[in-house]
Amino acid sequence: MVHPWEIVRRVITLGLGDRPASRATRRPLKSGPSFDNLEGRAVMSGFGFDGYGFGFDGFGQAAYGGTSTTLNTDARAVQSAYRTFDATYLAAESALRATATTTTAPTAAGQTTFDASVAAGIQALDTSIASALSNLPATGPALTTTLQAQAATLQTELEGAGSGLANSTNSSFLAMNRESNTYLRSAQNQAFTSILNDTPTGSITTATVRSTNQAVYTALQTFNQAIYTAERASITGGTTLSSSAVQTAVSNLQTSLTSAIGTLGTAFSSSTYNPSATITADLNNLTSSLTAVTAPTAGNNASARLFSRTISSIVRQDQSLIGQAISTSVVNYNKSLL
Repeated sequence: MVHPWEIVRRVITLGLGDRPASRATRRPLKSGPSFDNLEGRAVMSGFGFDGYGFGFDGFGQAAYGGTSTTLNTDARAVQSAYRTFDATYLAAESALRATATTTTAPTAAGQTTFDASVAAGIQALDTSIASALSNLPATGPALTTTLQAQAATLQTELEGAGSGLANSTNSSFLAMNRESNTYLRSAQNQAFTSILNDTPTGSITTATVRSTNQAVYTALQTFNQAIYTAERASITGGTTLSSSAVQTAVSNLQTSLTSAIGTLGTAFSSSTYNPSATITADLNNLTSSLTAVTAPTAGNNASARLFSRTISSIVRQDQSLIGQAISTSVVNYNKSLL
């Protein structure tokens, strides 16, 4: 199955003419360098939705590797704590077996020691869980309670497995070990999944991000077309980019981006994570940079190519900053809710 964002990538590529689907979709050939680099490369390599759209993987979603860095880190910490508990349990299991014979079950004292070792290991596990999740002020306490309840269930299951050891033979011990491993794997998977599924109330969802992503794409596509038109006029006339054309295009882009950011929700747009100020600064720099590009020499193809490449580079870099600003803001906003 083709990933939805792969479809977006193809649409961008085909829609902006970097690699047309057929000759019928190509722009008519012109005498002089083409501005396809700005329309195609700026979209794909600049604000490129692989950076902005795919950067929104996670935010507390369930898929491992797509979740926020914070939750992945916490999950690994708890996983490490379980490995430590595993070692404790294996030692207790071996000690219990040593009190049994080939014909008799473990002694009462051996069972008591086993249970106490398991309980001590679970207590240490609980402490590690609380420590690992202490960086989640909003959701950490409830999540800690959930994982510790899972650990308590594991303790009961393991103690039950120990009491079922019939004797010290390999077959009997192997049966106990298999039963215990089933409980251990289940508990670890439960803990891991619980952490990665930790989605705080009010977080920006993947569906919302996709909708905003499309709005940003449309705004940047419109901007690129406006700058393309101004660039062609400058190449024909041997002039710098029209200041009024650039200012109008940037102003329209800012209005569209502000509207797109608004779709991420009032709580986000009214928070300190709103990237509008950063984007405004980026766009101010974009206006200055574009209008400062040295005019091409009319009729000189080499000069025109340099002019186009310079504009393409400026637009690509600025749109990359815009995508990064939005992506980083959403990531940090969702993390603040954990």
